[in-house]
Amino acid sequence: MELQAETCERALGVYQRDHAELDRRVRRLETELEELRRARIEAYSRWWDTREDRDRAVHVARRLRRRLERLRRRLSCQGLAEG
Repeated sequence: MELQAETCERALGVYQRDHAELDRRVRRLETELEELRRARIEAYSRWWDTREDRDRAVHVARRLRRRLERLRRRLSCQGLAEG
């Protein structure tokens, strides 16, 4: 009976050590996962900001090109009218 109790206690001790080790690994992996999630969100945010900057720059460039083209046409028409 005593031998059986010791065997059970040893088995329980092994189980508790294994469980504690697994628990530490799970906590470490959860921390890594949180860091990776944060990095992914930051990368997406940088990508989004860059995309918005690019779209804004394209929009401004189009407006400037249109203005320049209107100015060229106006100057060309004035040159024809004066000549």
